[in-house]
Amino acid sequence: MVVGSQPRLPSDVVLKIGYWLSDATSFFGFLEALGTPDTRGPFCDSLWQVQATTTTPRDSLWPSLLLTEETFQAFRGLGEIILQHHPHIVVMWRGDLGWLSQNLGKSTVCSWYASFPSSAADAIVHDAMVPLTTWFDVWTQLPVAHLVIRNPRPSHRLRRRPPTLPANATSSLYAALPRCHRLVSFTFEGTPNWSAIFAFAASSASLVDLHVTDTTRSERPLLQTPQLVDATTWLTRARVRTVHFEPLRLAPEISRNVRCAFFAALLACPTMQLMRGFDWNLSHLDDAMSASSLAMRKLSLGDITLTPRGLATIAQALSRSTLLTELQMTDLRDVETNSDYAPVFAQFFQALVQSNVKAVDLSGWTLGDAHWATLGPLLQRTKLTFVELSYNGITDIGAAWIAQAIQANETIAHLVLCANRISVDGVKRLLDSAVGRPVSFSLTLGWDSNYSDDEKQQLRALATERGIQLKI
Repeated sequence: MVVGSQPRLPSDVVLKIGYWLSDATSFFGFLEALGTPDTRGPFCDSLWQVQATTTTPRDSLWPSLLLTEETFQAFRGLGEIILQHHPHIVVMWRGDLGWLSQNLGKSTVCSWYASFPSSAADAIVHDAMVPLTTWFDVWTQLPVAHLVIRNPRPSHRLRRRPPTLPANATSSLYAALPRCHRLVSFTFEGTPNWSAIFAFAASSASLVDLHVTDTTRSERPLLQTPQLVDATTWLTRARVRTVHFEPLRLAPEISRNVRCAFFAALLACPTMQLMRGFDWNLSHLDDAMSASSLAMRKLSLGDITLTPRGLATIAQALSRSTLLTELQMTDLRDVETNSDYAPVFAQFFQALVQSNVKAVDLSGWTLGDAHWATLGPLLQRTKLTFVELSYNGITDIGAAWIAQAIQANETIAHLVLCANRISVDGVKRLLDSAVGRPVSFSLTLGWDSNYSDDEKQQLRALATERGIQLKI
């Protein structure tokens, strides 16, 4: 409907309605319905003109404005109006920082993905080259809520992409971070200065999401006591939502009290939504953490070092967790050489029974056939809906115990068993176990399985006959 003689909506009402529309299709459909520049108002009509007269995709303009060199050129003098009222700017292109700072609205939120200048030659403020320190002084005044820095390693497939943070600008950025008072989320991929990052986190009143990935292939440094103390301060004072550290390795000389305080803060942070890590050495985790529970909603750890005692500690915390619903712990190191893990595996599955976890991935645990006479009956009692047990060396013997668990369980709907050693007969038994259950069932064995084409066709036909989704 095009507005004709109908009363015109006030500009502030048009803005409020526009802000409420969270996808580009609805937003520009609303602008089209308004019909004229007068009814759309300056901000909305400016966005309408850009999408109508250029090749700029609508989803690059709303709900976030992707500020690239191309979109900047497409503004054709409309940029000032757009920046002053747009709720979210994703800065992909640095341009003139003075122009950007001058035109951003008071309520605008910025996500910064652009590269930083490496010298005064490309540090531009109001058409003039300035020292890096001056450029960063201006940058800290921007309403940056989300900062993403990605420096691909030399061997990475993206090595031709210039680093987000040139080496010459590294010290200037770390010096500027404490003045970023609106920063909510910080992602760093490259060679991190853990001391500077954790010191900033400990002092920040706004940071709640921290993602740090060390992409270097050289010897990665061990975290020392001051860094761990700062990390603990942040975890206990802030309303932390997300943590992603890769890797996490502690110096052996860190005192037991400092280690325990850190792990207690990390595992029991009451506001944590997601804790994710890769290449964590948790060999120091012990029963000093036995009083903790897992307070996060989702836990994802891969390629981890855990002693049997440490895994038992995690199991104890899991058994007391009421909030955790998704658990991914994959690729336990050195498990196959240590028989002490066997009773702890049973303790861990018992903890799953007591928990509210709905999805679990325990790939790469070496949970071979010998374990399933014990683990199968425990799996049967869980409230899980998704189970992945890939890369565990399971054959038909273990699959038979898993099939019994599936048959007696009323919640498991998705089972993933990629890269095991289950024969066609073992797969048939798994398919038979799902017949007559109160929930639909899917079984994934992986696209790179060793079954012949005829065997795959036979198994797919059997699955279809039983109303089961089979991926093989």
